[in-house]
Amino acid sequence: MTNSSKSGGSSPGTQRFKKRLIDAVKAADASSVKFTVEETDININYQDEEGMTALHYAAAYDARPCLRILVGSGKCNYLLRDKKGRSASELAFEYGRDYAVGRLLMMKEAQQAAKEGIVEDWSGELVED
Repeated sequence: MTNSSKSGGSSPGTQRFKKRLIDAVKAADASSVKFTVEETDININYQDEEGMTALHYAAAYDARPCLRILVGSGKCNYLLRDKKGRSASELAFEYGRDYAVGRLLMMKEAQQAAKEGIVEDWSGELVED
């Protein structure tokens, strides 16, 4: 499941904040992530050219402080997948090597999917119930 969250708030200033959020996560700069999430109205589920969100990067880069801020915001879409079909939880396991974060994100994915009436079929694709 991908999201066309590239749209919505596409002014140059908003685009700059979206890039700044992802760059801050990549740099593990929790204070900048906190400011951007709390003080701006950007869509934190924005997907870059690779289809990755700030949450994907936080999971892949094992940036726990940034991940805490993103998850704590209550705004994350845990069901988004990048262009290679990977969820944030998969990146936590594969690249971040953080199994606790991977399990947390898997739980968040399951909760969101259940709330939205979405189930995973045998192939790993998300389908509506």
